Amino acid sequence: MRFSVTHVSLSLAGLGAVLAAGLYWSLNRVDEPFRLNQQYYALQSQVSIDTRQAIGAYLETGDAMRLLEAEHSVRDAIGDLRGLPPELAQGVAPQLEVLLDKLTGDFTAAGKLAGDPQGLLINAERELGDALASLVDYARDGYARNPRAAFDYGQRIQGLNAELRQLAHARQRYFASRNPAFKKSLDERVLRMQTQAQALASLPLLGVMTQSDPDALVANAPEDQRIALLAELNSLLRRYPDELERTHGLIARGLASREKVQELVTGLENQLSRSETELRQSQNEITESITIGGIAFVLSLWAAAALLPSFRRPVAA
Repeated sequence: MRFSVTHVSLSLAGLGAVLAAGLYWSLNRVDEPFRLNQQYYALQSQVSIDTRQAIGAYLETGDAMRLLEAEHSVRDAIGDLRGLPPELAQGVAPQLEVLLDKLTGDFTAAGKLAGDPQGLLINAERELGDALASLVDYARDGYARNPRAAFDYGQRIQGLNAELRQLAHARQRYFASRNPAFKKSLDERVLRMQTQAQALASLPLLGVMTQSDPDALVANAPEDQRIALLAELNSLLRRYPDELERTHGLIARGLASREKVQELVTGLENQLSRSETELRQSQNEITESITIGGIAFVLSLWAAAALLPSFRRPVAA
């Protein structure tokens, strides 16, 4: 009799443990489709909104913090893939890796150029202004020696300063509109300045000499300051068209990077949309497994109810 009671108790305990395990498994799986939905749409939002905005802001401003924000957003998205079905993750992960690689490579340089694409030209114009200011000082210092020539220097430098202001204005109009007519005007301004600078060489030297450096090992013979000042001005004017071409290249590179990042993010968004099919399939599989588990649980209860009388008879005996 004691053996029969023990046997029955163990059998019922085993059946109860199986039923409890099945119930626990089913309850844990019930919220799985909802969790997958949340993760999927969070990932989609992160790519479409957070990542796209951060990358766009970096390419527009060159702010390194926005680039770092974009990198973190992509890395977080890669980490979030671990909680999604493998079929979905395998389709999205390669594109996220490519985007991250671009953010730490090509797009880094493009963003650095975005803050002030005309910076090279603005700096060149500033240097031209400084060179003209030095020539004004030269004319003022030589006025006592040759007032007429110093006056002529002042007149021609004043004309060059006016051309420089027009050059800056033409540059602003050209880059604001990309109108070829403004580009032609910009080139003409540079040519006029070069011609006027060459005309300065026809004026007599004013006798304002360079100062020798007392600390130099080899003393250089003094020379008229105009020689070096005019050489610097001509060098800057020759360099300006090269800076213009470099600026064109930098802007074109920035535009190409913007198009590429838009293409990558759009492709990633499309892949996520296509992956929604795998998500729905995974959710259906989970729902089916929960349904099967529920049916098995109910059948187990019926079986336990049917077998319980047969357990009672040996105990009563």
